[in-house]
Amino acid sequence: MTRLQGIVTFFTSYRGWGFIDCNKTEYFVHASAILGSNHLNVGDKVEFSSKKTHKGLAAIEVKLTSRDTEAEDKVEQERWIMMKKNPFTPQDPVVDPERFAGRRAHIGNAIDSLYNSKNILITGPRGIGKSSIAYQLMFMASGDNRLAEQLDIDMGGESFNCITADHRCSPGNTLPDISASLIASLYRNLGKKYREKGKTEKTQIGPRYFRLGEQIDYEKVSAGDLAAMFSGDTEVSLEDYPSDYSGVVFLIDEIDTLEKSVDLASFLKAVSEGFRLHHHLSISFILSGVTGTITDLVVQHASASRLFESLVVGTMTDIEIGQVLDLALKETGVTITQNAKSHICRLSNNFPQPVHLLGYHSFRLDADGDINDEDVNNAKRYVVENVKSQEFQERFGQLINGGNRSVARAFAISKFETTGLSYLMKHCGSLSREAVITSVDEFVKHDIMEELEHHVWIFKDPLFRIYFRLAMGIDEDVATKARATGPKGNRKNNFRRSSRNK
Repeated sequence: MTRLQGIVTFFTSYRGWGFIDCNKTEYFVHASAILGSNHLNVGDKVEFSSKKTHKGLAAIEVKLTSRDTEAEDKVEQERWIMMKKNPFTPQDPVVDPERFAGRRAHIGNAIDSLYNSKNILITGPRGIGKSSIAYQLMFMASGDNRLAEQLDIDMGGESFNCITADHRCSPGNTLPDISASLIASLYRNLGKKYREKGKTEKTQIGPRYFRLGEQIDYEKVSAGDLAAMFSGDTEVSLEDYPSDYSGVVFLIDEIDTLEKSVDLASFLKAVSEGFRLHHHLSISFILSGVTGTITDLVVQHASASRLFESLVVGTMTDIEIGQVLDLALKETGVTITQNAKSHICRLSNNFPQPVHLLGYHSFRLDADGDINDEDVNNAKRYVVENVKSQEFQERFGQLINGGNRSVARAFAISKFETTGLSYLMKHCGSLSREAVITSVDEFVKHDIMEELEHHVWIFKDPLFRIYFRLAMGIDEDVATKARATGPKGNRKNNFRRSSRNK
């Protein structure tokens, strides 16, 4: 076999691969193909043989002949200058309607609710895409029909023309904080529309709130009194605005971050009834919070459940996850293989937020414009070892004590996606049945495991499962070469019994 001479133009030890240039032809090189080492520096001169693969030419039996540190530094600097805009948004809701995928039934139900001036409560676990849905609904309420067109929802030639305002809650927010923020947002949005219509913007933000802050302790203002002030300021803000709008839509996101003492339900009920009875104005609230939010609202006000049309958001289908990935990559020139899509689906448990997280790092680490299974594996390792390592370390530390350690190891060594009680008993030594169940209950309590059916569990976050195995001293790459299905049974929220490899 003819031996070739070349220069290393790129190599990453973390990912374990790079490229060799030989007479302006590029050869892929994997760490396993390097003789006597598993690393190359940029600028190294090497001797190698070549072979054809399904992705192009690859170097094998690579032997280092000389090392050029200066060339390495130069190529490394040039490489980092060539940054690329990432289309995935793991930290933010999807605000572009043309990049929003799936949820057609939810959007259709919400459109009907808005058309009939109902309030909407969007609930579901963290990372499921509640905020993305909420903001898309707000955009539609303002007259943007692009999402309806993309999802093939027939609007009958109509579109909303609502004034909108929004507030994203954070810990420590009070009712006056929320109401003042909504009024401020309302004025900003009205000012924007004034400018669009060529009118003079005349804005003063919630004068009653300034007086309130100067004269009255917030904690002493009742939800009913605050609702009356809020309703009055909303109506005042609309006095000089053309009356062709069809209503007002307020979005309050992440209400689960509020203290239970914040009587949001009573405030919303008073505002909704006040607008309809006294101001003759169509108004809707869109609320978003984690599963269980409606229970907290009912505790605050017994009729809270009647105030809202509830949208319970579950996991996305594999097809919808594929659409999320395709839409994100649509104008980047980068492609993604079907195997990579399936890999991301499984690693994300079909939650859209981790899909964006894995997509972000797969895109960032990809070097040939085609995201494949290897790129997803590299992204997976990077996320586990860097992005989420501190979060995972804290969760791991909470669980590993006493009898939990042997139960934890039993979960970790399992080759199955699901693990049953009989398997745990077999691998937990002398622990009693009750002790094992008590330990697993701690895993469930800390949101580590989910019980799919009676005494059958699965890791809620497959990425944490990977960290878990590594932290327990188990080689993830070796241990997961052969995946098998767990005990039979349908998983809630689109559980897929799978034998696909990591």
